Amino acid sequence: MKTRKSNRAKTRKKIIEEDPDAIFADENEVQAGPSAGDQDDDEDFKPPTPGAEAAQDDQVADEAPDPNAMDVDYSQTATQDDVGSDFDEEENPSPRKARKTKAGADAKPAIADAAQTGYMDITTARGNYFVQGYTGPYDRSVKGKAIIRLWYPSGLERVKSMIARWYELSVLPPKMPNAGKDDGLGFGVWTPDRFQKEKASAQAWYGRMKAARGGVDFRVLSETESQPYLALLDTRSMPVLIGPANAQSELHLKAGDAITLSSTGAPEGTEEDSTRANAGWLLDVGGIVPSLSWKPLEEGEGTEQILAMAILSHADQSAARFVEESHNPEFQHHGIVQIWAFASDTSKEGFVRASTSPARCLRALCLDRGRAKRVQWSPTCGLLAIMCGDGSVCVVEPGDGGNGEYEKVVDPVAVLALAGESTKATAMTWINSNRLSVGYTDGSIALWSIFPKRLLSRHAIHHNHVMDMASAYPTFPYLVSSSPVGGPPKLIDLRSPSYETTESVTASLQTSSGIMSYSEHLLGFFFPLPSSNALSTVIGFAHHAYYPVSRRICTPDSFVTCLSAGCTHPYLLIGTLDGSLWSLNPQGELFAVRYEVSDRIRVFQHEHRSAGLFAKGEPGSERGASRILQGFKKEKNPNPRNEFIAAKKTAKKGKGKVPSGPDTSKEVIHEPLTRLTAVQWNPNRGFGCWAAAAMASGLVRIMDIGLEPEPPKG
Repeated sequence: MKTRKSNRAKTRKKIIEEDPDAIFADENEVQAGPSAGDQDDDEDFKPPTPGAEAAQDDQVADEAPDPNAMDVDYSQTATQDDVGSDFDEEENPSPRKARKTKAGADAKPAIADAAQTGYMDITTARGNYFVQGYTGPYDRSVKGKAIIRLWYPSGLERVKSMIARWYELSVLPPKMPNAGKDDGLGFGVWTPDRFQKEKASAQAWYGRMKAARGGVDFRVLSETESQPYLALLDTRSMPVLIGPANAQSELHLKAGDAITLSSTGAPEGTEEDSTRANAGWLLDVGGIVPSLSWKPLEEGEGTEQILAMAILSHADQSAARFVEESHNPEFQHHGIVQIWAFASDTSKEGFVRASTSPARCLRALCLDRGRAKRVQWSPTCGLLAIMCGDGSVCVVEPGDGGNGEYEKVVDPVAVLALAGESTKATAMTWINSNRLSVGYTDGSIALWSIFPKRLLSRHAIHHNHVMDMASAYPTFPYLVSSSPVGGPPKLIDLRSPSYETTESVTASLQTSSGIMSYSEHLLGFFFPLPSSNALSTVIGFAHHAYYPVSRRICTPDSFVTCLSAGCTHPYLLIGTLDGSLWSLNPQGELFAVRYEVSDRIRVFQHEHRSAGLFAKGEPGSERGASRILQGFKKEKNPNPRNEFIAAKKTAKKGKGKVPSGPDTSKEVIHEPLTRLTAVQWNPNRGFGCWAAAAMASGLVRIMDIGLEPEPPKG
């Protein structure tokens, strides 16, 4: 029975307001999944030949249980109750009814009678009614309560609490008063006791490491010694337009500058309304930031947030200068990592806000191991892993404090490199305070011990470069998801990686890193949905227990260059090639009880114009010019498949044409320095609504985009 159109038109907000438990109500009371007859035929769908269906039915009816089949141990067999699904036949209808057979002496025993003889029912394989690449416990049409009980069988109450807090806020996360005093829904929501246990073991390990190590870790460089590293940064001035679209301010920034921004994006102090709260900072680092990472801090470690950024020279991606510099003996020999600090204040209501104090550069770490390509803080103990251009991973302990000095790394904690091989590191992810997993150019993934330095294991996972990695820390730190340049994404279990592995069923092409992230609240990974379509920009979600079945989350308007899942909330940030930063709540797509269109919002959009477009002597003739726009309205998250189906229905009525191919607007070429290169949510309690986004022009924006409740009137 189909629901009325008036019922299907209800929004999810109205459903939640009428009945908070509607998300867990019976599916036939809210909306049953679409039956096979209601689904539109796939473009690859081939109708069965006449008589083929009847012949297949006769074959199924003639089948009988094999008396020689091996016995099944029912105690080890998963049932529907094991995964928490209580679907009946009406909630999960079969695509066609069972064929009726005539009773008589020649009738074969029914398959249903097999249970009485100790044999297990085996569902016969379907014919060519569906084009599927995966057969498992559910398909993509399963939604609402069914998918929740399947994914979180032992945590329904916790999921219900998360839905109650975040489901209605579809684009931006809410702030929680009294930082760190939440109700257990922050970071580590599924493992509240793990941090105390890990902290004790990490402190003991850290003490042994400090006692065994000696010497000087860093050495402050003189002005002359720091010149090769300063040469990586473009110190020329660049005009930047920021603020509201109808009243933008022009600033001139150069490498090392930092300004404070108001909630409208304008520089602090330029607006008449002095009551507006500070909403972040804008930095100019003078180079491309391919990777950045917030330092995890414990409660009581101070109010300053620490951000590490790897910086590349713009000349590295300039074809003309690349040819010239490649003849230099010290070509790309030097690398630099900057560490910045950002202060915070607490309002009288208990909300953490960005301070009006300027951002400070604590130090710049200098290395002679090639360009610093990726950085990542360890979960505890304050160690920083730096992936270098020579193929090694350098682990250092920067410490606290600093006044912006350039310090050369003299004695790192560990240098992880494969001896006697030309294989280079291309991706990495922390497993815990003393374990780091590294992906290499030959497709292998290794597990390293930091102290003592040991290569614990190394396994061939992919056939080419490992472009991206993410571990399921802290819930399942031994699970590592990875994507190669070409091929399917894979999930391995480091406890037994030789046979505990699974992968997507579709191979894809990935040319950039930083587009895979683990969500602690949803217990799954976000990454570009595997597709053979070169123009696909769909972001998908894969639950760790059902990795091959990815769910569509959103479809950005341009190619994805970076993304980050929240650590203290489930919200997702996505950076694209056209300079846009999107924010959305994946719960709207994953847990919706109806087939609704979720929301998204463009946090800001960055646009760059190269220096060649300006006349000599103009302000933008040195480094070009940049503009940052914000204040966009919330919009609907488009679904290309639904749009194609709607266009096809319109064409049938003679009111339009069916699109002849995929949307080619994603092929639009933007200025290379327009794109976003890195984005990350802050993982610390109370600061989870802070985010950092880097632009290829050299600008880095730190934002406080959490929503505060409106103060009571009067």
